Amino acid sequence: MNTKNLILISLLSSTLAMAGGDIVVPEITMNIEEPIAVDAPTLTSVYLGLGYAQTTADVDDEEKGNSVVLSAGYNYNQYIGLEARYLQTFGDMDVTGKGDRARKVINTALYLKPQYPVLDILSVYGLVGYGQTTVRNTTDSGLQWGAGFNYFMDDNINLFVDYTNLYDDTLDDVRDVKNNNYDATVDSVNLGINYTF
Repeated sequence: MNTKNLILISLLSSTLAMAGGDIVVPEITMNIEEPIAVDAPTLTSVYLGLGYAQTTADVDDEEKGNSVVLSAGYNYNQYIGLEARYLQTFGDMDVTGKGDRARKVINTALYLKPQYPVLDILSVYGLVGYGQTTVRNTTDSGLQWGAGFNYFMDDNINLFVDYTNLYDDTLDDVRDVKNNNYDATVDSVNLGINYTF
């Protein structure tokens, strides 16, 4: 072995001996921004609502009228709430085939409100409770139910659309020509806005 080769081997082995230890791989970081999280609307709070309803009363004839709806509620959490409502027709009611007549529908009710958030801005809900309905100057009480959805514009304001069945029974004080009690149904389709505090 010649001297050049011997010097080369010595240099290599001393270099390797000095380098010893663990091989360190530099950490590579990428500057990727985290996605912006959109908070779900706050559902645990008190709210007040105002709405419009198309109300239908079917006694001996179908009567349709415009109504105002007032509501107040409290959401215990995002899945369950309690809501009170008041509905009253304004103006005359359109009686099918007979024109407008000065008739009113008034309803007060208290509902349990199970609800489920489908999206950050949308929830569906049901209504089941007990209420008192006045139609044809007769007042009666019973089970009421409904279903609808909320569209959240922001944390404080949401739009609601729902259907409510206000009455489905016989009216004790309203009788036909044969002195039989009329079967009556009263329901409404509601559109409104809630403000959450």
